[in-house]
Amino acid sequence: MGQALRDAQIETVQVGESGERDVQAVYVGWYPECTMKAIEAACEAIWAGARLYVASDVPFFATKQGRTMGYSYAIVGAIRRVTRAPMILAGKPSLHALRFVARRLGLRRCDVGIVGDDPSVEIIMARRGGAKGFAVTTGVTAGEEWARQTGLRRPEQVLQHLGDLLDSVAPMPANALGGAKR
Repeated sequence: MGQALRDAQIETVQVGESGERDVQAVYVGWYPECTMKAIEAACEAIWAGARLYVASDVPFFATKQGRTMGYSYAIVGAIRRVTRAPMILAGKPSLHALRFVARRLGLRRCDVGIVGDDPSVEIIMARRGGAKGFAVTTGVTAGEEWARQTGLRRPEQVLQHLGDLLDSVAPMPANALGGAKR
């Protein structure tokens, strides 16, 4: 993330560098090497007026090894417990992120599809933001669990394989099915 911020001409300061506590914003993302010194530096910066941004506010993620802890969730939990600072969610399930993607792609939010394996993250993000939510069974939620979801957690479609997404959104040829398009 640091490189992406620098590419956008945003000056960054890493933990341990001069000025680490004299910043306008603290951004917390995937940071397995986080130390108490890093949390302390973030708290000091927030007490001095920095705003708190977080990449993701989910307690765990699916990996091929199984469930793994959401580092940003744990780190921000510590920072907020100490500072009581509000956080600004910049990633999943943030509507800021959805709006940014739609603008960047030149699409209306209703024309954006979000694929995810967690009904409380990607699908809620899609539904709250007016996008289409596509669920996959390759992560933390199995097909039978998806079938039990209701309200904002219910996806438009459950995909058994990510490759099925292309079939579900690709337009049919005009001559297929008697000229009907999907």
